[in-house]
Amino acid sequence: HESVPIRHTIEGFDYEGVPSTNVIATVTDDDTAGVTNDPTTITLGEGEGATGTYTVVLNTQPTGDVTITPASDDAAAATVSPARMTFTTDNWKTPQTVTVTGVADDDATHESVPIRHTIEGFDYEGVPSTNVIATVTDDDPFAMVVVGTQTWSASNVSLVPEPSSSYTEGTHYWTTYGTAADNAHNDGYYYTWDAADNVCPSGWRLPSDKDWKDLEKSLGMSDFEADAFHRNRGTDQGTRLMVDGNSGFNAKLAGHRNPYTGYFVSRGDDTNLWSSSVSDVVSDAESDAESDGKAYRRYMHRVYTKVYRGVINKAFGFSVRCLKN
Repeated sequence: HESVPIRHTIEGFDYEGVPSTNVIATVTDDDTAGVTNDPTTITLGEGEGATGTYTVVLNTQPTGDVTITPASDDAAAATVSPARMTFTTDNWKTPQTVTVTGVADDDATHESVPIRHTIEGFDYEGVPSTNVIATVTDDDPFAMVVVGTQTWSASNVSLVPEPSSSYTEGTHYWTTYGTAADNAHNDGYYYTWDAADNVCPSGWRLPSDKDWKDLEKSLGMSDFEADAFHRNRGTDQGTRLMVDGNSGFNAKLAGHRNPYTGYFVSRGDDTNLWSSSVSDVVSDAESDAESDGKAYRRYMHRVYTKVYRGVINKAFGFSVRCLKN
């Protein structure tokens, strides 16, 4: 607020130089110290180059330097720069830009991160500021788990094979275990081998037989056991890879679809997982009588501690885990 004296100069005849009492005008300032953030909501992706911006400006001229420090509530999801902004009596009405960068992570969820501001200096000390809400849109197709040196999808895939026009639900893939509609996103979809070989998104792949061996060997399976065919192999690798095992892989006992009967079977008892590797070996009792049309799989059962390796008819409906390139 300001107090302004109003003075009077008097002239003329017998009033020449007569004094006059000043009038004191008190000017009540209607400006309130405050900060404007614009906009107060932003959306950005995650990883290198994924940024969003907003501006910060003072609402009134300060009596001295004012500093504003932005801070992310979750630096694992979003970071901010610069670390601090300074507003002076000269630049107070020039907006300054804050850049928010999304951080790449291993989950597949979008995150909402408040950006808070600490304000210090002269008449702006402790002035409140509206939070900016940064929504970080996750670019991962699914959550991930690292086992050894490999990065896997953390659960069975529930994606439509590409190009979608080439694959028909109910013929090449199934979104539920029979009519059990509750399991679509819990247990994942079921795929023929052809569909499975085209379901992993860009940057990921259907694991090869060698990829599966590398996973098993990272959990202590010997080379000799890893190369064994058409039998359960290893020691406790099956137990460690299944749900509640200590590897983090958590293979769900989703069961499978039998192409000969059209039935879904064994949910809660076992799981079959495709590999990208094909073979002409004729030794799997469940395979075609012909040597063509088989691919490698991994099979685990709740009562066995080991992992089965063999080949089988590509028409079976099995689960899929994707491996990051």
